[in-house]
Amino acid sequence: MESPDRVNTLAAIVTLLNSQFPSLAPQFACLTDLAGAICGAGSNSLLQTVFFAVAALKDCGASPDAVIKLEQAMAANANTAPDSSDQSCLETDAVDSLDPNDISGPRGFGQQRWVAETASLPYGVFFANEISATAPAQDVVVGNTLNPANLNVGSLALGPLAFGTHAVDPPSLPLTILGSFTQDVDLRPTQDLIARVTASLNARTGSLTWHFQSIDPSTGKPTTNPLLGFLPPGEQGSVTFTGQPLQTLRTGTQVRDQATVVFDVNPPISTPIWLNTIDNAPPTSSVSALAPEQATSCFDVQWSGTDVGSGLANFTIFASDDGRAYAPWLSGTTLTAAVFNGQAGQ
Repeated sequence: MESPDRVNTLAAIVTLLNSQFPSLAPQFACLTDLAGAICGAGSNSLLQTVFFAVAALKDCGASPDAVIKLEQAMAANANTAPDSSDQSCLETDAVDSLDPNDISGPRGFGQQRWVAETASLPYGVFFANEISATAPAQDVVVGNTLNPANLNVGSLALGPLAFGTHAVDPPSLPLTILGSFTQDVDLRPTQDLIARVTASLNARTGSLTWHFQSIDPSTGKPTTNPLLGFLPPGEQGSVTFTGQPLQTLRTGTQVRDQATVVFDVNPPISTPIWLNTIDNAPPTSSVSALAPEQATSCFDVQWSGTDVGSGLANFTIFASDDGRAYAPWLSGTTLTAAVFNGQAGQ
């Protein structure tokens, strides 16, 4: 059973809609069965609650065209709609976007993801509005604070970013040269929105930030319609960037990266930590000394090697015949000894 406050709020909604669209009276009456869903908007104003009532009409049999006209009418009457201080709907959960996220970085070698100090480090941050979310995401902020003690902040450059079926390819210049980046993506006619993407770097702190906004084309400002947003439920987005580690890092230094993603007014959600380990010491290897002459054309050859960082993956052994240029004899082998088949007299 609905509380009296909720019934009064719902009655005000139905009265307002009936006054403008009397032909849809049967659908408006159906709203009494959707009071819980409407109050789920968590709205503290009648106008916002009306927007959710209009959306709920789809479940009451109203045609899509009628729903669109209702939405337009509500927006047009935003300044004349009755005010309400009713807070009863705040008892329930608000419609909301819902964000799972992830991060990726250089694959590297082994479990510690060893990388060379000269390697370019590509990173990607991924976010999504869950299919179970009750509203599109309107405003998304991705933050990534990098450690200037490990990464050369002057080398940071934006990579491609995407949301839904849209992609943006920023200039590949370092952000310290490019400065901030902004681009608008027109989502019309699918949605009456412009998605504005900005990216900026605080070179002093190493803080890299992307900001996705849902802009109302008619005002040039963020939309106030809770039913519109650049990232509908079930769609994903991503940002990418690259950077260079400092060349002064010692072998074994761990480079960690973690981002945060904020959907609308929700609290920040941190991604997992991506970890790579620096290997700036080259491996050493040698072939055991052989006598200048061998008793047979087939003889044993032995070799060894060490590496203080990532370790040795394999060996490539080179041989020279009668002073000719060295050429690979064994490539990519994990063996440390083998029989060399030579020719007598050479």
